[in-house]
Amino acid sequence: VSWFGFGISVMSLVLTPLLPESPLWLLSRGRAEEALQALQRLRGASDPEQVKEELDSFSSRASDKQQTTSWLSTFHNLRKPQAYKPLLFLNIFFLFTQLSGIAVTINFGVSFVQNAGIEGQTYIIALGLALMRMLSTFLTTWVCSIYGKRIPCLVTGVISTLLIAMITLSVTP
Repeated sequence: VSWFGFGISVMSLVLTPLLPESPLWLLSRGRAEEALQALQRLRGASDPEQVKEELDSFSSRASDKQQTTSWLSTFHNLRKPQAYKPLLFLNIFFLFTQLSGIAVTINFGVSFVQNAGIEGQTYIIALGLALMRMLSTFLTTWVCSIYGKRIPCLVTGVISTLLIAMITLSVTP
């Protein structure tokens, strides 16, 4: 399994320099002609006039962004409640997610199965857990598109808390 992960990493390292630059990046560097060619390549057989209009909208956005954004203005904006409150909330949310042990469970799933005394099928069980995580990602995306993010977040938070409490009570002597 680790060789497979290593292979994917090496492949990414080798192939990344071959990726074309994005039209927006080229525009931000003042390379408009290359940006037009890159956008035409990305759009394929699109109407050249439509591609030119899209590039013009990119260039107006890029110039607006260059004029209004600086490090000092970014830090100044972070002092505003509408910026720091969501940032603080998300960081606390991710902190609790990590403290719940999900990363440990994912990384040491095979060891947990072996320590539970299940022999021979540990990697199949780990594969099943990975598939369940993938399916739950798709399910979460679908549920969030219907109910928004708040309700699923609260429901899964309560369920996770109850399950962790049950595990704690069952392990504690």
